[in-house]
Amino acid sequence: MKQTSSLTRNLAEAQEQYAATHLYHHETLWRIYTEDVAGVDYVGAISRYFSGATYTFSIGLWHSKRERSIVIDIVGTEADLQRVAWLATDLKREAKQESVLVTASPCKTLEF
Repeated sequence: MKQTSSLTRNLAEAQEQYAATHLYHHETLWRIYTEDVAGVDYVGAISRYFSGATYTFSIGLWHSKRERSIVIDIVGTEADLQRVAWLATDLKREAKQESVLVTASPCKTLEF
């Protein structure tokens, strides 16, 4: 029984090592936060710079006031910084915003 447990553990460790070196992609998760303003074509704006993204509607706070918000997630690389900045600038202008928040976080992706 002890030998089977050891074999199982070794197999699990080998699979984890393989995934870490062959399957995972080290990327950057870009996140843009802005107010959801009626009439702004968010899909059109995103599509000018990226072929894929996820956007989520939410409620945010700005100067202690609730507002409808949109959060745009883009998985890419650090090299996408310029396109993310252009998108954020376009959204700021089109939605007549005082500011748009952009964050970047390292992430690992696994595609199937």
